[in-house]
Amino acid sequence: MLKKALILLLLILAGALGFYAALRNTHAPSTSVVYMRTYHYPASFVSQLKNDPKAGEKIYQEYCAACHAPNPMVDINAPSKGNKALWQALRQSLGEESLWQYTLMGHNAMPARGGCFECSDAQLRQALQYLEQ
Repeated sequence: MLKKALILLLLILAGALGFYAALRNTHAPSTSVVYMRTYHYPASFVSQLKNDPKAGEKIYQEYCAACHAPNPMVDINAPSKGNKALWQALRQSLGEESLWQYTLMGHNAMPARGGCFECSDAQLRQALQYLEQ
């Protein structure tokens, strides 16, 4: 009985000390705050792009850059932005229509419409043109 009481007392003491240590270990708020975007509203994003001359670039940044950037976050060997020689070779070997069909229907790991289902065909063409620059 005494042994159980000592064990219980030690557990209570350990918990109280842990709680006290946690209270004393508070840090001053950081002066630099990093905000991460934790939402994705494609319809409102795309609706803001109407008549925007930089729509292709913005769509690229939002939907395409993860795989098509020169140093992509997702390296699936997708043709990268700015590799004009590769894009020209793709246009010559596949043809304009096939390349456009890849954009619309998806190809390998790329989803249909590049994942931008809310984008109009014109907006997708702007993004493709930007990607090839």
